[in-house]
Amino acid sequence: MLEIRKSDDSSSLNLIITGDVSVSQIGELQTSLMSVPMDASNYHFQIEKIENLDLSFFQLLLAFTRKLLSLNKRLNFEWNLVEEYRRIMEESGFSNVFNELQSI
Repeated sequence: MLEIRKSDDSSSLNLIITGDVSVSQIGELQTSLMSVPMDASNYHFQIEKIENLDLSFFQLLLAFTRKLLSLNKRLNFEWNLVEEYRRIMEESGFSNVFNELQSI
């Protein structure tokens, strides 16, 4: 569900999120996100191979990324979603929200 990869110089973290990120699994993802080191300056979120998704995922990710922003971290998102999940993201307004966070 969450894989964490550090860059060679430890200034960046790549957070790869895959699998089921629906409300039934969101507690597990939240626990995993709480273990993410906060010492990097750049955080790259790679969302791919998603099997199941609902709005709880976007809400959790938004809360986590706001925490990172409060610590002056830079964010980057790579969304590899099937059309159905991309539509959910766009119609709920989360697409715009994450685009704004990335540009801060």
